[in-house]
Amino acid sequence: MSKKQKRFIQDIANTTIQAAMQEQSVAELLDEMRSTEDFTEAHPEAVRDFLDALEKAAQEQAKHNVCRVVSAVPLSDEDSKRIHAALSKRFGGTVSLDCMIDPSVVGGLAVTCGEWRYQNTVQDKLKQLTRHLISTR
Repeated sequence: MSKKQKRFIQDIANTTIQAAMQEQSVAELLDEMRSTEDFTEAHPEAVRDFLDALEKAAQEQAKHNVCRVVSAVPLSDEDSKRIHAALSKRFGGTVSLDCMIDPSVVGGLAVTCGEWRYQNTVQDKLKQLTRHLISTR
């Protein structure tokens, strides 16, 4: 077991340590595991799944949420701040925004934060309308 792996186990088990330090320990262990070629080559799918699950668990433990926000145009600073405040209130803890631009959404926002989703784009409304029109024929 490497020094980083031992430190990771100690840090995660220690309930008095700050969440940010636990998250740093997880990040260091993930970096080490990702760079170990013989392990990752032997089990690439399992390693990716494990690392993703571990990273998600660490974020949940640290009460940190990464929310992906998709819009047709770049968000203004004011809009970003309002969205950030609303999501922080909704989820508690800390929130960081991963803003993406996708012109195909036409307008509105799509927000994904863990399993939670908010879909309110023109593209989604048009799809709903199309399904409704097809089902009423």
